[in-house]
Amino acid sequence: MKPLVTSYKPQQAADLLGLPKSTILAAIERGELPAMRFNARVYRITAVDCAAWYASKGGRLKSTTPATLTT
Repeated sequence: MKPLVTSYKPQQAADLLGLPKSTILAAIERGELPAMRFNARVYRITAVDCAAWYASKGGRLKSTTPATLTT
């Protein structure tokens, strides 16, 4: 059994939500989407923050398989 994903790279979050990566990065830069920043190019977004941000925008998460959520 694979472990549950607890954080996403911006591209993974974008793929999960069906949005462009640029939308995710812009939300991070505006402070709307909390993200952990490890250096100038590396961000991680918690699954909880990702879902809460998307829900606040009126979105619903699409159904995914565990294989699409691997890190």
